Amino acid sequence: MKKIETKNIIAVLKKYKSNSGYKDKIRELGIFGSFASDSSTNKSDIDIFLRLEPARMFDLIDIKEDIEKLLHKKVDIVVIRKSMNPYLKKQIENNGIYV
Repeated sequence: MKKIETKNIIAVLKKYKSNSGYKDKIRELGIFGSFASDSSTNKSDIDIFLRLEPARMFDLIDIKEDIEKLLHKKVDIVVIRKSMNPYLKKQIENNGIYV
């Protein structure tokens, strides 16, 4: 299976952010982790950060499923919030790519 390129992920996420049913709720969206730092492999999942207002669990599940279908790849979503894991927050601040 051909490895997906970071620029393609970003293009898909930009389109999703502006065209999805959640476009009015998505405040921040981007990638971090191995795809953002150009160290991904064919087995890597895509680490996505998201700030949604209002943040509802069912919306997050729908967004995750939508993005996985669009990218044909497993994604992990981290929700940006005030009280979040400091390690993840640092990862996003240091190598996150916003769309």
